[in-house]
Amino acid sequence: MLRNSVCHLPSRFLVSARRSLATTRTLPTSTESSSHQQSISSTGSLHWVGAAGLLTLLSYHTSSRKSNKECSKCHGASISSSEQRQQWMASLKSSFVGIDEQQLPEYTLEQVAQRNGIHSSHIWMSYGGFVYDVTDFIPLHPGGTDRISRAAGAAIEPFWYLHQQHFDTQEPVEILKKLVVGRLAESDQRVVDDKLETLQEELESFHLELDVSKLDKNNSPTPTKLSLNDLKALPKTDRKSQVGCPNQNQNRRPVSVSLFGGVQLKHILAASTKHTRVGRIVFHAMDGEQYTLEITGDTKESYQDILVCYEMDGLPLTKSRGFPLRVIIPGKRAVKWVEKIEVHPPSR
Repeated sequence: MLRNSVCHLPSRFLVSARRSLATTRTLPTSTESSSHQQSISSTGSLHWVGAAGLLTLLSYHTSSRKSNKECSKCHGASISSSEQRQQWMASLKSSFVGIDEQQLPEYTLEQVAQRNGIHSSHIWMSYGGFVYDVTDFIPLHPGGTDRISRAAGAAIEPFWYLHQQHFDTQEPVEILKKLVVGRLAESDQRVVDDKLETLQEELESFHLELDVSKLDKNNSPTPTKLSLNDLKALPKTDRKSQVGCPNQNQNRRPVSVSLFGGVQLKHILAASTKHTRVGRIVFHAMDGEQYTLEITGDTKESYQDILVCYEMDGLPLTKSRGFPLRVIIPGKRAVKWVEKIEVHPPSR
């Protein structure tokens, strides 16, 4: 399923993996747009693709109501990073010079959502008021097909707010301008912006959701909510860990070693439940990823050392490094933007 972090794209999307993107895609005519609208049901609620965790994301705004200084204070975002995104967005807009926006067919969020690879053979996404057909690009995505597929049929803004490497170069601009197929209805773009404004407020009051209800039937079914201050009140652990990707792809950030600070998961659990026999842990990330760790013989020791991080090199995590929380699983991997941890007992 495209909505799951372990999704697998149908083979029809993979056979075109090496298809060139050099030729600009032919834009649909207004007549074609009308036929598209007639072929799509007007019923159904607004479809936001992705895990429920996506609804706690803060997204980039081209006209943010908060100053850069305030955003930096709240989210560990640098002022230069915000300015970089604004320049990038201006470059994206300027790349469409020569194209009359009003001549582009207009689509709604509902129409974009229908083209998610499940209900149609094409995958569309929206960004910055435009609509893109990314079907042929998905197999070429440097981050893999699973990651990009989480945004199938949806707005890209929330994802790119987290995956900020897209703003490092002009390459995404060059790709997107070849994939544009229309413009997003202004009213729907306002829906995206308004929703993201609400999400910004939610992220500012972030609380980690810890669900240990399955460890004991006597536990409250309501997950525990832990603020960053709650986590910082627990015993702190510092640990060096590798960041970046060893892949030599030019779009990947270089590998380095940093000192992460946080609290061990075992201390969080000890403060929340008296039951310590754990069989499975599910980490839910804000970009829709779910990572499941089975606690077996070879992972029992590493489970004790899982670190829930809120600092990197003595400073609050930046969004690109996993703000608000980054979980480091020794010998396994790191999970960024964690918002929920679900703990299960051993299987009987």
